[in-house]
Amino acid sequence: MEMIWRPFQYSGDKSTNIFTQVNYYHYSPPPGFCFDDVCRDEPIKDDPTLEDYNVDVRSDKFVNYFKSMANHYRTANLMHTLGEDFQYTNSRMWYKNVDKLIKYINSKPEYKMKVIYSDP
Repeated sequence: MEMIWRPFQYSGDKSTNIFTQVNYYHYSPPPGFCFDDVCRDEPIKDDPTLEDYNVDVRSDKFVNYFKSMANHYRTANLMHTLGEDFQYTNSRMWYKNVDKLIKYINSKPEYKMKVIYSDP
């Protein structure tokens, strides 16, 4: 949940407000979407000639996770961190998998969702 926090002794000066965020799932990636050497969740396979092609099923799971998350926020714009302590030891693997999810989800208008990278 995004919110504006006002100091205890709020004087009416909006420059003292702080934008805050309550994370939905700690600051961990959604369950099943950790692509680091220490967790090794199932990678995203987006080549339809592969026997274990899974980008469609994995994208459905990812989208459903965010639809569930949306029920707990008052905005259509959701932020979710994808890190955890001592992760990104293999950032190439992280970005490679997340890039595949983003590309696939954003190419499907039926999801009614746009996924982007952003800095908080």
